[in-house]
Amino acid sequence: MWWLGGKTELMFETSIASHVDEDALTQMIEVLRRHFADPGRLEERMPNDAHGTVAIRTFIAGFSGFMSIIPLKPLVAKWLLLTLLGPMTATGALIGWLIGRAVWRWRSDGREQQLRGAFSELVGHASTPAPVLGPASSE
Repeated sequence: MWWLGGKTELMFETSIASHVDEDALTQMIEVLRRHFADPGRLEERMPNDAHGTVAIRTFIAGFSGFMSIIPLKPLVAKWLLLTLLGPMTATGALIGWLIGRAVWRWRSDGREQQLRGAFSELVGHASTPAPVLGPASSE
């Protein structure tokens, strides 16, 4: 979403020529646990984090713009304060939105690098051929 400033959905895919056995699958799950703690929540986290990051910063900066009227109260006439109230709040919200976008872009880039590292490790485990067990010799 353009208004969030960074990626909210990531998809990595590849094909491997071998069959994934139970040991490789266990190792892959351990890789996911080591990198993410809860691998089942990977998909639902990024959009919620993105919206939260941008919305909170927009609200805080908009509120700060609104509250910046207070120091101006003894210096400026009341009619001018009321006229400036909207533009100062909107300017604060715009600055907060831009800061939120930059913060989310930074966080999403970090998360993408984390996911790329985990995915390359997963592909490494999946593409490692399983040892072929031959018949037991009876000597």
